[in-house]
Amino acid sequence: METVADGPRRILEEKDALIAQLEQRVVDLDLRCQFLETAGHDGVLLWKIGGVEQRIGDARESRIPSLYSPPFYAGRYGYKLCARVYLNGDGDGYGTHVSLFFVVMQANGDATATCLSSWRHEGHLRPKIAPREPEKSPHF
Repeated sequence: METVADGPRRILEEKDALIAQLEQRVVDLDLRCQFLETAGHDGVLLWKIGGVEQRIGDARESRIPSLYSPPFYAGRYGYKLCARVYLNGDGDGYGTHVSLFFVVMQANGDATATCLSSWRHEGHLRPKIAPREPEKSPHF
């Protein structure tokens, strides 16, 4: 049997569920905005890795061996890429070097089965490591 207080309680539960859905939508939209802000279409990736000392420690202890950058594009109609960095090295560089790889990703509108044997990238990939304080470095 429904009491007089059950009606408002049910309305509040429905409103709470709606608020939770809207909060999730805000989080989703925030992630999309972050992607659009960082996804360059000019072949340039500016990737700031925060907490580098902690992340190097995590890599040395094999907790988090690699990090992925946000995606970017090789050009306006170019390939979708991301960078993958191993702060404690990978392969022959393990424990002595930082290893950096570029990963070709499937973009919206790409075929589901991509054949990279015919992949051609006619540009140049020039990774640069920026100093923490660029204004103090005359070479950056």
